Amino acid sequence: MTYSRILAAVDMSDASENVVQRALHIGAGAEITAMHVVDLPPYVGEHVAFRPEVALREHATSQAAQHLEAVCTSAGIERHVLLEGHPAKGICGYADSQGADLVVIGAHGRGGWRRLLGSTASAVLHGRVCDVLCVHIPEEPQPFRHVLAAVDTTEDAPAVLARAVAVAAISGARVSVATVARPVEYTYVGADLATSPVPPFDDAVKEQLQARLDELAAKFGLTGERLVRTGHPADEIHALTDELGVDLVVLGTHGRHGLRLLLGSTANAVLHGAKSDILAVLMPA
Repeated sequence: MTYSRILAAVDMSDASENVVQRALHIGAGAEITAMHVVDLPPYVGEHVAFRPEVALREHATSQAAQHLEAVCTSAGIERHVLLEGHPAKGICGYADSQGADLVVIGAHGRGGWRRLLGSTASAVLHGRVCDVLCVHIPEEPQPFRHVLAAVDTTEDAPAVLARAVAVAAISGARVSVATVARPVEYTYVGADLATSPVPPFDDAVKEQLQARLDELAAKFGLTGERLVRTGHPADEIHALTDELGVDLVVLGTHGRHGLRLLLGSTANAVLHGAKSDILAVLMPA
């Protein structure tokens, strides 16, 4: 089983059904809990209770409870929980307390009561509690067909690939692997590197990276592409999802230094602007 305890964090929109369906798809046989966090209005708390805001809070909570119950009933999910507070903190806190190994969350926000904003997915991603699957595709979720594992070439790469292969196996999806190298000149923009003691990023480095990718692909029996790209990681990953028709990108939530192949901020950068679902695999600190 890829995941055993999954938390599906839903908002108040119709897209919440997509989040729940994706959780069911990726977590066949897992314990799935659906949850919604009602964002407290201003001036409502332990020491302050402004009457109109209290009324709004009660109305929002009632509506959220009905929506959550309807979504769970339709999907056949028995476990659900409604909390109040800051959405990202509520989701991360509950996931941690329940020992969840995956949070599934919509990556796009909706209007109205600050239901679950786009920034919530980003905040949960950086909560470092467990893996996070961000659902981007607005249509009804279909089984994954092409998974892209975006890796660096350090010791973290096998863990990302192992997760990509396990998730792909659920629907028999094809798995491709790519690494994006960010040369020194991309980092120190405007600096004169002509006399730098650091050698330029050249074909020899690309060949080494390609050899490492080929080695990893062979180890995991991958049948998809094995690609080395040069540039800004998020931009190149977004381009690859379009070129290859990828519907899920799997990557680690932090990288290593070296050639600055995939940095810690890459997961967040890929999340914004992505057209595919994003599965961020929690790496050891």
